[in-house]
Amino acid sequence: MSDVGAILTDAASIAIAGGGAAGLVGWIIRKAWLGLARVRRFLDDYEGTPARPGIPERPGVMTRLQSIDHRLANGDLRFEALDERNTLLDQRHARVDAILAHLAEEMPKNGRPMTEKVDAIYRYIQSLDAAADPAPTPASPEP
Repeated sequence: MSDVGAILTDAASIAIAGGGAAGLVGWIIRKAWLGLARVRRFLDDYEGTPARPGIPERPGVMTRLQSIDHRLANGDLRFEALDERNTLLDQRHARVDAILAHLAEEMPKNGRPMTEKVDAIYRYIQSLDAAADPAPTPASPEP
């Protein structure tokens, strides 16, 4: 009877060890499969995928980088335009500062109400802007 018990104990130990080994192998295979799936998705993203029925084409990395380069090359013109616009705004700010300095000198001398002075300044700045830039300017603010 002890031989049967020993055999059953050994068989149970082998079964438990085999089940644990099978579980470990299954876990390793699953992790490897998920890792390979991530590599496959990366390669699909890098190379791009052709269009399929109901699914549009996805361009690869090199195609997307070329489109970004093209947009940046065309964007240089926009940066130059922004630089010109900033220069124009700096000039306008300098004119406004000169007007405000002149106003600070003239305000004590002239008894007109402040709103009339502000309206006069605003109209003067609009006339300067209209002469310098044909773009439309907003209407004067209500006092």
